Amino acid sequence: MRTRRTALVAAVLFMSTGCSIKILAKRVEKQGDKMADTICGCDVLADALEEGAGGSCEDFFGFYEFGGCEIDALELDKKASRESLSCALEGLEEVNNCLDKNFECSLESDSYETCLNKADEMDCPELPDEVNDALEKCYIDDYD
Repeated sequence: MRTRRTALVAAVLFMSTGCSIKILAKRVEKQGDKMADTICGCDVLADALEEGAGGSCEDFFGFYEFGGCEIDALELDKKASRESLSCALEGLEEVNNCLDKNFECSLESDSYETCLNKADEMDCPELPDEVNDALEKCYIDDYD
C-alpha cells in the first residue's frame, strides 16, 4: 500500500510541476527537426531558400537545438521558461500538423509559409532578461 501511495504522490508532484526543462526543450527540438525535415526535404524549395538566405535550409530552420548551456540558461527561471517552451511546442505542433495536411513541394505554392504563419500567430510569453542574457552567452561562446 505504501508503494502505491508513494507512486501516486510522485505522479501528482510531477504533473503539478510539469515536464523538466530538458524534456520540454527536447520535445521542442524534435518538432523543429520535423518541420525542417519536411521543408528542407523538398529540393526545389531548399535550393531557393539556400540562395535567398545564404546558408543551408537546415541552418535556416535548425534553430531549435538545446545543449547543456541552453538548458542551464532556461533553468535560471524554470517557470517562465516552461511557459515559453510549452507555447513554442504548441506552435510547432500546429505548424507540423499544417505541413502534414497542406505542404506542397513547389515554388509556386505558399503552403509552407501559410503553415509557418501559424507559429507567428502564437502569443508566446517572452523569456526574462536574465534567461535571454544567458542564452546569448551560449551562442556567443559557440562562435568564438
